[in-house]
Amino acid sequence: MQYSKTKLYAMLTSKKHINGDAISFEKSRNNRNKTIPEINDESLIPAAVLVLLVNHPDGLTVLFTKRADNMTRHAGQISLPGGRIEANDPSPKYTALRETEEEIGLRREEIEIVCQLDEYAVGTGFLITPFVGFAEPPLKLTPQYEEVAEIFEAPLSYLINPNNYTWNKKTLKGESRHFLSLQWNNYYIWGATAGILHDLSIKIGHVS
Repeated sequence: MQYSKTKLYAMLTSKKHINGDAISFEKSRNNRNKTIPEINDESLIPAAVLVLLVNHPDGLTVLFTKRADNMTRHAGQISLPGGRIEANDPSPKYTALRETEEEIGLRREEIEIVCQLDEYAVGTGFLITPFVGFAEPPLKLTPQYEEVAEIFEAPLSYLINPNNYTWNKKTLKGESRHFLSLQWNNYYIWGATAGILHDLSIKIGHVS
């Protein structure tokens, strides 16, 4: 299903969709959180990311980055723009915008933040606060190649289709972990990035 910016904006800014479907969302949250045993919020590093929706005439897309292969954490993975919340950042929203500007060169004035999604804890030790924002093309991007190897977009309609997601299982440090993934062309999107998009699809009613 295709969503226009106007329709999606209204859905994301309504109390009904921000709060989400409690039953379906808790089911997704429980599936995810049971894979991160014995992690509490106090032990997690706070971070923030941006689900950037680009308002093309033929439909909305989501902007992704592919992390550089020389990165210490998550090298070569598909990510959303964002990063660790620094001590002098006044808010997670500020972090998401700052990191987006630093990583891909898109000025924060060009981004309209519309909502915050639920925090997302990951087994690598981060507590991620995701934000959803809109931007109008053409985007003026200047990638920071020390961190970003590539920038690409994928259709929102594909990313919020539940049939495109797969639950996976692997053992990490002796613990069984489950994670979501999906394939878009040659890009394998998994882990927190896939999980956050899956949560977004719940918010707009695509996943039960």
